[in-house]
Amino acid sequence: MTRASSTRREHDAPAGVRGPIVATASAASLFAMGGFAIYGARVGVSVMVGGLIAVANLAFLAGLVRSLTTPRDDDDGTTRDARDAESDARDAESDEASDAHEPDADGSEPKEAATSPDDRRARDRSAGRRGGLAWGLLAVVKIVVLFGGMWLLLTRGWVDPIALLVGYGALPLGISAGTLGRALRP
Repeated sequence: MTRASSTRREHDAPAGVRGPIVATASAASLFAMGGFAIYGARVGVSVMVGGLIAVANLAFLAGLVRSLTTPRDDDDGTTRDARDAESDARDAESDEASDAHEPDADGSEPKEAATSPDDRRARDRSAGRRGGLAWGLLAVVKIVVLFGGMWLLLTRGWVDPIALLVGYGALPLGISAGTLGRALRP
């Protein structure tokens, strides 16, 4: 197995994110059941809504981070990192060969490659900025929806504020428990 394929598998495996999401959902469910049992339906529903918001927030952030950190595959199944390493190795070999600075058969100077590694890196950075901009805009939309949704829920009186926060409080507990569970696995 090559380094590129092992890197790709690590990014594809959602196990690192699945634990905190499941733990957050579990904590929110327990809190909601407690709210239903102790304080009634309104508090239980408010805690459940807060828990759903917490799980959705964590799932979105996990997808955002995964998309920004995963190397992109092209049509041939190789990752950009693997292709760049192979290309850089070829460029280094061609640079060594051109160090002799021998003219071509027709007596002209040797021509440079159509794209240099620096040109490719600049193009890749430019493409990354476009992707980063799209994800940045999506993150802004997420914040607007999150805050706007919370504002609507609270100003209309559809949920109890403290119960909503208790449900949303499942987020840090779930992240901690999911991460701790992953770290303790053999």
